[in-house]
Amino acid sequence: MQDFLGQKYGYRPFPVTIAASEFEKLLGAIDNQDDLQLLKNWFWRDDNSVPAQYLLQPITSLLPGYRDYANDESRKKASAEWWKAFERMQVVLRMAADKALDEESERHKYYMSVTEDEIRRGIINATDQEKHCFWFKRVITDIDDKIEDTNTGKFIDKTWGNPSSVDMPAQQLLGKLREKDLPEVLTSSNVIRYDVKWHSNGIDPSASQEHAQYIEKLCTDFYDTLTDRINRGIEEDQSTNTEDHLTEELFQHGSFCKRKCELFHGRDEF
Repeated sequence: MQDFLGQKYGYRPFPVTIAASEFEKLLGAIDNQDDLQLLKNWFWRDDNSVPAQYLLQPITSLLPGYRDYANDESRKKASAEWWKAFERMQVVLRMAADKALDEESERHKYYMSVTEDEIRRGIINATDQEKHCFWFKRVITDIDDKIEDTNTGKFIDKTWGNPSSVDMPAQQLLGKLREKDLPEVLTSSNVIRYDVKWHSNGIDPSASQEHAQYIEKLCTDFYDTLTDRINRGIEEDQSTNTEDHLTEELFQHGSFCKRKCELFHGRDEF
């Protein structure tokens, strides 16, 4: 996996599927009846899943106007209602998780960004990171001094409704990911760092010679890294004993069938 994590932690939604046992713990930690009803309206229990889970319903199932592109007024109204509900559910679920869940890893799901989730799946929880995982790490060295520039919001987390303020909780989570979790699984040879200065247009190779050089070097490094790993993979594959192709193919088919049978579960009537 190739990682381009910079200085923005990114979008932090709550999970769209939650194990029934966990969701009911969260409900038990909520005192406000309006908040309880809000979650029950949007999350429905699915007993066809094993184990059972609660699923966030499609937005249009509760707000049909959300995708009504023929009616701008209806769509804008539905969009405003959804984001109001989303923001409240986000707050309520985090508060409930802090009260009801014992493990930090369980609570973290309600604070984690999409970016971190992808990095954990693709790099931190992967095997053989040294062979397959690389971080092309760009650092805008003076971005903290340019926060009031409008375009910095594309490159660093800002507080919602206050574009001149950094979102410190998001940046703290990013700091742990960048300075602790990733360095624990990636050696320095797997991290390629680029330091650049801020430009009012953001990263703009047409307006900044430094940025043009950065983009050119990034593309070259990316190409060289991938081709090197592909060539190494081909060499390793050719050196592997592959005499009994039939046995290998039968094994793969058998393993696939076994996995599918373990996961299969018949559908109950609604």
